[in-house]
Amino acid sequence: MSRALAFLTLLVACGLAACAPSRVGADAETLDRAIERARADLVRQPANVRVRRDLGALLAQAEQFEEAEGYLRQAYVDGPSDPKTIYYLGLTVEAEGNAGEALRFYGQFTEVSPRSPFRSLLQGRYEWLARERLREEMGALIAREDTLAGEAASPSVVAVFPFAYLGSDPRFAPLGRAFGEFLTADLASLGALQVVERVRLQTLLDELALSQSEAFDTATAPRLGRLLRAGSAVGGSFDVDDDDLRIDAALWNLERDPQPNLQTRTDELDRLFRLKREIVLAIIQQMQVVLSPQERAALEVVPTRNLQAFLLYARGLQEEDDGNFAGATGSFRAAAKLDPGFGQAAARAEQTAAVTKSGGSVEKGLAAALALEDLGGIDLVGSRLRNLNNSVGAAFVPGPGRDARNPAAEGIVGSGGNPTDPLPDPPDPPGGN
Repeated sequence: MSRALAFLTLLVACGLAACAPSRVGADAETLDRAIERARADLVRQPANVRVRRDLGALLAQAEQFEEAEGYLRQAYVDGPSDPKTIYYLGLTVEAEGNAGEALRFYGQFTEVSPRSPFRSLLQGRYEWLARERLREEMGALIAREDTLAGEAASPSVVAVFPFAYLGSDPRFAPLGRAFGEFLTADLASLGALQVVERVRLQTLLDELALSQSEAFDTATAPRLGRLLRAGSAVGGSFDVDDDDLRIDAALWNLERDPQPNLQTRTDELDRLFRLKREIVLAIIQQMQVVLSPQERAALEVVPTRNLQAFLLYARGLQEEDDGNFAGATGSFRAAAKLDPGFGQAAARAEQTAAVTKSGGSVEKGLAAALALEDLGGIDLVGSRLRNLNNSVGAAFVPGPGRDARNPAAEGIVGSGGNPTDPLPDPPDPPGGN
């Protein structure tokens, strides 16, 4: 068995994502020898961009980030589209405390070929770091809440709250989160509105330790709207009784109206998306938004007609918000398997799989890169593997017939300019397909 194959086998056995590297002992000695050989290679081939890049990568693995940055920036100037250079340069500046620049590097994953294993690593770092930065931003926003009292918010900036579940069957509880997400996506597609991203709103709720039912009420929603600079809010509650779905939904002008005026709609559970469309059209009418033919046609699109797949998708959103990215990936993949045409589920699975792979500490990001390659042919396997420890996230185990190189695609739904965006299947619900 080759050293590379033995390395990958051992990584799967121990769970790479449950480990973090530490540069001590033999690992440091091995890296030092590798770096010296790379330096010699660069002396012989001073114009070789790949050699310069690989020296920078070795220095990053040795946590000599300042020197690594110099070589990687030179390599980036000469090869700005090389995904390995972009990834290691992002890790290096992130380790040095420049998270904003790191995000700009990681965000280039959309320009990387899906065939490159570094695409998913870049996306995983981007999604992870963006969430970390969002938590910091929301914390800082709460800390200076008193200074926002005099700032006016536009009614065209809309916050869509997750719908609170009033029932007792836990299978249906995540539906409120998914329903809110698709309402957000529909409203965000309209040029006349600016919509707060779901992940931004959910992060704020988490920072304030508010439940879904507490968020959309007269005591809390105006405060949240002010923090998010939203003048309007959409939300409500829902319940499932046998195969019937009841939704109480409302558009609320947070600056003018003392409380929301809930409107009740009921239909069969498997016609949930028909209800969603009715609610979206009612909101649009209340806001006096004129739809273009293209916008109206887009609202007719149904993401999935498979209720079971949508329930799995909703559960995936819950797990993702809880930080369980591996569990979310399983739910999203199961949803996509039930309905291969459910594109949002497949894309979300790739996104959360990417975070599982390379999200977490910088050390975990370095270990994820090491799992893809041997860093210029240097044997760092034994020493690096012996020093992998301390979980940062959920363990990564490749799915059947797959390796650790699955590409990822799809980012978070944009805010439209708002200043600040395999698990077993659940039992079949009543009315399921």
